Amino acid sequence: MILFLGDSFTWGQGLEWEVLKSKGWSSKDINKLIPPKHSNEKLPIDLYDYRVKHHFPRLVSEYFNESYHIGKFGNGGSNGNIYHILNNLSQFIIPEHLDLIVIQLTHSSRHIKTSHYNVDSAIPTDAKELELVIKSFEKKYKWIKIVILSWLPELGDGVKELLGNKYVVKFGLQNGFEHLLQLHNGFQLDASLNVSDGHFNSAGHKHISECIINHIKEYNIITKNDFYETKSQKIL
Repeated sequence: MILFLGDSFTWGQGLEWEVLKSKGWSSKDINKLIPPKHSNEKLPIDLYDYRVKHHFPRLVSEYFNESYHIGKFGNGGSNGNIYHILNNLSQFIIPEHLDLIVIQLTHSSRHIKTSHYNVDSAIPTDAKELELVIKSFEKKYKWIKIVILSWLPELGDGVKELLGNKYVVKFGLQNGFEHLLQLHNGFQLDASLNVSDGHFNSAGHKHISECIINHIKEYNIITKNDFYETKSQKIL
């Protein structure tokens, strides 16, 4: 099983607008639904189904033939939320069921930084805090692998320096996906649907998933779950 921790990018905010566009909705009408004007958790079930089918957690899990879960039941999140779940994992999920945790670090401005780090350091405080959380986590849950992707490249750079290449997913030459949110990339809802939502469209989620998959394969972090082949071999 794979656990995904992150914010609205992990949740798949805005993918629903692709369905509404196909149904003939105007950009003006869709803009009336974009949070905080409306809660995406309260959209109809068909829009929910489309989102969870096309967000990158599902795409990564499909590739490895693993079930998955998202740690936060609603839209959004902060790095503090992520650290809390990692520090209290057994309150959210049965750890023995997990093979991998994919952590999507959000914008550092959403997290109140702890005071026992030098804020003038070249390494972001969030990265140092995450290092402590990860090292403590791995002592307790030695079988669970961890992969990290960062919104901000400077935070990804810091995590890479502290924990090493194996932990941090690269997006081209960057240790963060912020540059993929530029309008010319074709991965953003703003550009593809002409709506006021700066999250990834389905093409963006596909690209993110491919970067995660390639990273996992490169470092042999987990392999595909050959459930049926394994079962048949045991029976024979």
